[in-house]
Amino acid sequence: MVLQQVRSRLKPINKLAYVLLSIYCCSFSVKASLFNEYQIVLPFNLTQPVVAANILSNPGNELLMLGVDETGQRQLAIYALDNNSKFQLMDQMLLEQTLFAFDVGDVQADGLQNLYFLSKEQLFQYQFIGPGQTANKTSGPVMAAPQTNNIPSIKNSQSSLVPISKITSMFLSAQADAIVAMDFAKDINNDQFDDFVIPHFEQLNLYLS
Repeated sequence: MVLQQVRSRLKPINKLAYVLLSIYCCSFSVKASLFNEYQIVLPFNLTQPVVAANILSNPGNELLMLGVDETGQRQLAIYALDNNSKFQLMDQMLLEQTLFAFDVGDVQADGLQNLYFLSKEQLFQYQFIGPGQTANKTSGPVMAAPQTNNIPSIKNSQSSLVPISKITSMFLSAQADAIVAMDFAKDINNDQFDDFVIPHFEQLNLYLS
């Protein structure tokens, strides 16, 4: 709850600053009795604001966190509240240097959202497969066949970023300096399936479901 209240103000910060921020919010909550305190020690340093989204089937939203570790390796971590009201690490994966943008889609017919990543020529969809679960069919419009492999999780052996389409984008380099938030997944035709808007210099490439 605290993290959701402050996520829009987060800047790239290290773990210590992140913990101090949560303590500051807690000191306010003690006086006002509005908030509960939660502290999450991350396995890397944040480089993007925390995103709250409902991408897993467990109750409530998850916290999506992107950052880099001490070696400069980009990572994604997904946390969720468990039945004991504690944040648990649900998944963690290493993000390749080819990825330059991410976005969370609109709420789908099942009440869930999807997490997407872009590289220069590929669109990826995050797919969580927990113990005893089977893979869900990827969503979205029928697009050009992907031409790359899955990007696997380092926590759940079956979870991965699944390439769902080959795309054309305005990015010239195959390697990205950073991964940034970008608004490219949206339900344009109101069918409760994500569509994609990919900028390409003086035109937009639209992929409708």
